[in-house]
Amino acid sequence: MAEIKSWLSSRPVQEFKHLDPEAVQFIFADPGKNKNRKDESIDSNGNYHPVGTGVLSKLCGLKYGVSKKITPIIVKVTDANGKYNFLNIFQGLMSTQSDIVARLARDPEAKFIIIDTVDVFEAPNTGASPVYKNTYQHALKQLSNSGNVVLVAAAVAQEKRGRDITYSFPSRLGKTPAEYPNLLVVGGVNKSFRVIDDAEDWIKTYAPARDINVASRSPSGYWMFDGPLMAAASVAGVLATFMSKQNVGAGEALS
Repeated sequence: MAEIKSWLSSRPVQEFKHLDPEAVQFIFADPGKNKNRKDESIDSNGNYHPVGTGVLSKLCGLKYGVSKKITPIIVKVTDANGKYNFLNIFQGLMSTQSDIVARLARDPEAKFIIIDTVDVFEAPNTGASPVYKNTYQHALKQLSNSGNVVLVAAAVAQEKRGRDITYSFPSRLGKTPAEYPNLLVVGGVNKSFRVIDDAEDWIKTYAPARDINVASRSPSGYWMFDGPLMAAASVAGVLATFMSKQNVGAGEALS
């Protein structure tokens, strides 16, 4: 557990020092090429932009986390150069599914919440290979139909043309709830509680997504993050607490 302890203690202002090092686990989509636990993405301005760390901070961080007692399982889908690769994204999803099946075999009462934090431009889009896209959607459908799993997806706008918005995967799958019953799509609101993008009737849940304090690599250890991923992390934390306290499954929690 030395590597996990080192990872926890090196996070900004020890944001995750309250987590049990023996409980925190990683799943690597491509373990042969990348076992890097760092989250040091750099944005277009040359600043650190650690999306995964920010989401985890909002979900269960010591200072701003919504549900501090969850057991995080971190799925790394970047390649050896820290870049996204769709095959790794798919492998990460399949590895997550296999891990959940194994855990449920040991504990049928276990419950899981999956948050998708893949960059909007790296997820399969309308131009992706139909084979890849269909396989990807099939895996998500299987997870979404499990009574012990909730999929939380941020309603991220992939393309805007006037008032027409194309949402990224997997959020756009929320348009067919009968096929993906346990997929919860979360939209964002600003500080005045106005929907950031035009409200869609298939997006049932909204949460704050502007100026959200989370852990970062900035000198202070924190920064303000914008975007529906922060809203999704908040909602996932509330769901985790509710499902644990009330001992309910995915369907009941979402009803």
